[in-house]
Amino acid sequence: MIGKKNDNLPIADFLDIEIKVKKKNTYTVCLFSINPDINFLIKDFYDKYGIVDKKNFKTIYLNINSLSKINLGNFLFSVKTDKTNQQIRLLIYDYDNNLISNNIAWSFDIIKERINLKIDKLAIVYAESKMKQFAYYFRYYYIKFYKFKSFDQFLKLVDEGLIHVSFNISVQKNGNIYNHGICFYISLYNIGKLYDIIEIKKTNSRC
Repeated sequence: MIGKKNDNLPIADFLDIEIKVKKKNTYTVCLFSINPDINFLIKDFYDKYGIVDKKNFKTIYLNINSLSKINLGNFLFSVKTDKTNQQIRLLIYDYDNNLISNNIAWSFDIIKERINLKIDKLAIVYAESKMKQFAYYFRYYYIKFYKFKSFDQFLKLVDEGLIHVSFNISVQKNGNIYNHGICFYISLYNIGKLYDIIEIKKTNSRC
């Protein structure tokens, strides 16, 4: 309806509003995808921490937060805010819980910039879908508009383990590493802790 095509741009979808479409039984929102900007080289990270899948390719699939250590291969992963150095750090441990790396990080500046450009204003659109004559049709029936609370609140939710970070890194058939996205996400249940609702609209339109 608004001429929006799929993209991975670091800016909002329409004017200054980021649009998220949610179908029934989807419970999380990817706020934005961003690589660490401190001491992060994707090839080195992939080579060191990737695990071999059934097709004999390395992959990195991780969903981590600040309250637990999630295992992948021979390592445990977590995140932590470091307000002294103005960073969100990726913490990596061995299986004896010895910290072996805390050098990879996202600077507060790059996170703030992405929030301001991408998700300061958010529209969550709820949709139903059906297939008819081998084509999908969608009914967009409910919209909620949100305004971002504050960066301090964002960090608080990271500390509370309510904002997670997911890694989705694999390899293409030609051998090139493919980063599907390193995503900061939150559950829809907790979205009100990060955003204020600014408007609600309903529509009775159908497919």
